Amino acid sequence: MLIIGLRSGAGAADGADGAAPPADAFELLVGTLQKQYPDRDSVQQSYRDVAARLEGFIKANQGSKKLSEARVLCAEVLLLGGDRAGSVRHWTLMSVNGDDPEAQARGLYLLAADCFLRDETEKAHRHFSRLTGVFPRSSWSVRAKSTMRYLALQASRAMPAFEVTVKKAGKKAKLNLSNLAGKVTLVHFWRSDTA
Repeated sequence: MLIIGLRSGAGAADGADGAAPPADAFELLVGTLQKQYPDRDSVQQSYRDVAARLEGFIKANQGSKKLSEARVLCAEVLLLGGDRAGSVRHWTLMSVNGDDPEAQARGLYLLAADCFLRDETEKAHRHFSRLTGVFPRSSWSVRAKSTMRYLALQASRAMPAFEVTVKKAGKKAKLNLSNLAGKVTLVHFWRSDTA
């Protein structure tokens, strides 16, 4: 695997003027990068060069059908090199591209997932909410739903009032918030929809 999500480059057919059409130009670029940087380590060591070539394609081919793929790939390369800000920039640009709703949804999902993995739960929730609100039928919205359920559980940290009767040393005892206050207590939730 060269880069996460990188597909092998197919041979490109020349256009009428002898130049490769933009979609084929991306495949040619990917094929060239695969040959020049055959593994993850070589990409990581030369991530600036790889990202610069991808960004060159992005600037020169704003109307390409492969623009979002190029942005995603460039963001992954930047992440490999430790440039999170550069990755976030590409995902953000995808998320505001009104010409491509699928790319917008994907950009929002990638922004949200990155925030979620970095425990930036408020930002993650904001991006996921925008994704599911604006693009409810997108496959990216479907992917976001389980994470959003988890974030909803995280939103409330206050333990609800409860009282249970348990056997303790052969006697019945009542447990509630007041008599457990200040004690380390493990509460096991059997289902994700538990109050």
